[in-house]
Amino acid sequence: MRKLVTIRIDPNVWRKARELDLNISRTCENALKREIQRIIEAKQKGNYELPSDRKAQLPFLVLRGGFEPPSAAREAAILDRAILPEPSNL
Repeated sequence: MRKLVTIRIDPNVWRKARELDLNISRTCENALKREIQRIIEAKQKGNYELPSDRKAQLPFLVLRGGFEPPSAAREAAILDRAILPEPSNL
């Protein structure tokens, strides 16, 4: 069974892919498979580092109140419940 996900793509890239009749889902999946394999091989050789864009700290997020007290949200599964602080409060 396949997993339904949402991704953000530059509108110009999306438009060009559609013009070329690319299967965007399959293309993204194949690119992810290649990247996963590259990372696995790099880790096995001991020369893997997180990409520079992943090294940056995530913005501080506060969850809406629920059963647990509000805390910093770091997992994508809970980001849809997150409240971003106003830029003036950072």
